[in-house]
Amino acid sequence: MKKRRIIQIFLLFSIFFLILFIYFPITEKKIKKEFLIENKTIITTYESTKNIIEKANFVTRNDNGILFEINSDTAMTLANDPEINYMENVNANITFLNGEKIFIKSDRANFSQFSSNSYFEGNIIIYYNENTILCENLDINITEILISLYNNIEFIDLEKIVYADQMNINLINKQTKVFMFDQNKKVKTVIKN
Repeated sequence: MKKRRIIQIFLLFSIFFLILFIYFPITEKKIKKEFLIENKTIITTYESTKNIIEKANFVTRNDNGILFEINSDTAMTLANDPEINYMENVNANITFLNGEKIFIKSDRANFSQFSSNSYFEGNIIIYYNENTILCENLDINITEILISLYNNIEFIDLEKIVYADQMNINLINKQTKVFMFDQNKKVKTVIKN
């Protein structure tokens, strides 16, 4: 009688673990992303990778004729958010109708297939004509035709180096606004000799 009870308990636990492993596989990957927004870190955890694309390439053109192309070593979409591509080792180009180009390189980027908006982070380098810009975060809003750079900006041209917290660039008229998060601090400019 005691043996029968032990066998029943063993079978019950076996069925329980079998169901657990079938419906909740151990091989699910957990991806942790950190987004830095105005010096506050927001951590989100995603589960169950849907697709991984090697050598990803996305191209879009907005109503003003601006061509946006983004490439990465890998791009991943998740089951719970298939519209967003999480990209690693990213290169992007913005090409204007007159042929001018902006080149962007970063560690990571999130690209929305729905809106074509992109959010870059980590060791960002931007090249535009004779200018180089370094920063930690960059957002491209294709619908508003705006680039926002923020966190540790270093703008370098032939004559000067500018240090700031945020820079907004209108892609149509190329108007640029540069400012600090703390209104008591000033944008620092160093003139080259």
